[in-house]
Amino acid sequence: LGTLAVTLTPDQEGNESEVVPRDVVVLLDRSSSMIGWKMVAARRAAGRLIDSLGDDDRFGVIAFDSVIDYETEGLQPATDRNRFAAVGWLSGLEARGGTEMGEPIERASSWLRESIDREPIIVLVTDGQVAGEDMLLSQLKKASGRRIPRVFAVGIDQAVNAGFLHRLADLGGGLCELVESEDRLDEVMSRIACRLQPPRLTDLSIESDDVTWDPSNLVPSRLPDLFPGRPVTILVRHSGSDGP
Repeated sequence: LGTLAVTLTPDQEGNESEVVPRDVVVLLDRSSSMIGWKMVAARRAAGRLIDSLGDDDRFGVIAFDSVIDYETEGLQPATDRNRFAAVGWLSGLEARGGTEMGEPIERASSWLRESIDREPIIVLVTDGQVAGEDMLLSQLKKASGRRIPRVFAVGIDQAVNAGFLHRLADLGGGLCELVESEDRLDEVMSRIACRLQPPRLTDLSIESDDVTWDPSNLVPSRLPDLFPGRPVTILVRHSGSDGP
């Protein structure tokens, strides 16, 4: 028995002509647990993300507690006018109600199911204080159909449910970042904006003619896309006595 390890290091620079436009849905938690600086930070995070989009991108914003609110139904072009209106709408949101995340996740996924030839992305900004984590992950899989969007989770607060947010980001092949204080918001959102760029390689798979290995032991179990400046290491147990 042994372990097979493969590290993939992407090129830093891509071909600008190959850049894929993005469809981005921002899910903003406005439940009562977000009151105070967390709500201020969440609005700033969502606004900064929207401002980073390009003219070829599309976006939508969903604010949720026990009900769903949105400025515009579905995706809209990321023009200057639309981005300015969305940021203005975000500035008026206040914390209220309970946290019900299932319907917002389904709504965002349904908006993105028609993202043909575009990169579907969900950005969740929350303190992660939810119940039924396994059910929420199942809802994302079911609502997304054959193509799960990339999921980026921004956790606000020191007591954030980091375990759930990491599971959500891993399922969507994205990233989880935690904002423990408002002072770290700009740093975190800069990293998120960089990772929102299109991947260099997608639909990775691993094969070997020299060793017998068990795909159920693959780590990570769902191979991520390959992004600039972010190497990926793949591990798997094999039964062969010779190296690959």
